[in-house]
Amino acid sequence: MAIVYAPYVDAVIRSLGELGIVHLANMREEEEGIFSEIIEDVKPSERLYKCSNMISRVDRLFEFLNISEDEIASSRSADLTKSGPLEEENRLDEIEEKLNKLRNELQEFSEKKSELEVTDENRPFVELMELVKQLEIAELSKESGQYLTDLKNRIMIEKKIEETKLKLKKTSNTFIINGWVPVDRAEEVVKAIENAAHGFAVIEKTESVGGTDERT
Repeated sequence: MAIVYAPYVDAVIRSLGELGIVHLANMREEEEGIFSEIIEDVKPSERLYKCSNMISRVDRLFEFLNISEDEIASSRSADLTKSGPLEEENRLDEIEEKLNKLRNELQEFSEKKSELEVTDENRPFVELMELVKQLEIAELSKESGQYLTDLKNRIMIEKKIEETKLKLKKTSNTFIINGWVPVDRAEEVVKAIENAAHGFAVIEKTESVGGTDERT
């Protein structure tokens, strides 16, 4: 069991996830006993809802821009390192606004073309503008594909952290983590928690029956 000071719980969960050897217990199923007045379940956060909303927005952009995530190599863009993924809403707004403008303009030219006879002298110009808007949308897709893929990957990590918190218990200032790790890697897990929490964590280890796993 680990009791982690609240400001560092995200870093601890991220660190444990990177290790990939900790099986977290779902503490929502456990009773608090005599500590019921100070220990409570973790409720879904506003950040979790925001993650879900942004993922939906990115997925819509993938659809409208005809972007395939599988065709884009995933790597962190340099301009994403300056802020967390949920602070990227302004840029997401810009892409959505630009796409909506182009799609509306494309629809206008398409509707205009359908109203013109094939022999109409204005038809070539309208067809040209329709093609221009299609090319501009394709260019926006090319410019935004890697960025949106990287952004979604990072939001998914943030969402996973928030979902993991729902398995924990909390007090007003701390989060309580319970889980199992292989005995031979227990110290590695302890060190990872202490480093991620900058020392603001209390860790208790108990060896399970059989000695193959250790509860932390």
